[in-house]
Amino acid sequence: DHLRTKPDPEVEEQEKQLTTDAARIGTDVAQKQIQSLNKMCSNLLEKISKEDRDSESGGLRQNKQTYNPADTNALVAAVAFGKGLSNRRPPGVPAPVQSGQPNTNAIIAGASAMHAD
Repeated sequence: DHLRTKPDPEVEEQEKQLTTDAARIGTDVAQKQIQSLNKMCSNLLEKISKEDRDSESGGLRQNKQTYNPADTNALVAAVAFGKGLSNRRPPGVPAPVQSGQPNTNAIIAGASAMHAD
């Protein structure tokens, strides 16, 4: 089965049916269908290209800030130091060992400076 060079019987039957259907269609009908499909494809490509151009030019005009520095600082403080998180722990989970933690305000100030660019 893995080295099969001949299509499966279902595929062969489907191909035979498509060939029969194609033979029934006249040349002029086939040409009209081809022209219609080409026209639809061209129109679709034009719309996609126009949308790409519009979105690129719109993106250059709008340099909106995509983040809130206060939210970013709060997230950094929560992740790095647990600031604003509750002290509740699920049963059976031991408390982490406390070591000397750096000054949270200095790190938050550093994070703010990174976003100031």
